[in-house]
Amino acid sequence: LFWELKDAVYESTPEGRFIDLNPSAMKLFGLKNKSEIGSINIAPALYLNPGDRDKFKKVLEREGYVSNYEIDIKNSKGEILTVLETASVVKDSNGNIKSYRGILRDITETKRQEDKFKQYIRDIAEANKRLYESEMELKKLNASKDKLFSNAMLLSAEQKQRLCIARLLAINAEILLMDEPCSTLDPIATQKIEELLMKLKSKIDCEITMASPNAQ
Repeated sequence: LFWELKDAVYESTPEGRFIDLNPSAMKLFGLKNKSEIGSINIAPALYLNPGDRDKFKKVLEREGYVSNYEIDIKNSKGEILTVLETASVVKDSNGNIKSYRGILRDITETKRQEDKFKQYIRDIAEANKRLYESEMELKKLNASKDKLFSNAMLLSAEQKQRLCIARLLAINAEILLMDEPCSTLDPIATQKIEELLMKLKSKIDCEITMASPNAQ
């Protein structure tokens, strides 16, 4: 079973040296000669972050067993891999820990696919956000268009005058002649319309002529 398992199986010392590896473990770590495994210092040679081995040891020795402990490793080819480690401690007759035995399952490709899927979800969320913002902007534009082309009889007197001015500006006339445009408005609305006309006079290339007893 040790030799036939597709997952990597190992036994190592607490100090960080391999005692034995099955063929799948040799392949995972990129090792070719069984005779060299005893000289490998596991933490600096195989852990992506060497300090992670100390964290792993503390959990394993405290609990006596770990299951699906995720770690990042590197092999002799420089490839970075993610594995799930299930391991237990082996004790001597006096109760002292003499070795660790464990199984490593390579989940590198699974993690890559998960990361791609998460990025895909983020991209969809961003696209949905932009689509929503565009939809809201379109609704605002449509609302403005609807107001411009809505029945003027539904507007207040001041709004009617503003709408008339807007429609006049749209035709790019050289002269705008307004005959008492504020005659039906109250004093406050009249002031607003007259202030609007004064601002327009300085901003558009058009002569504005207005006949009104209230014009200043």
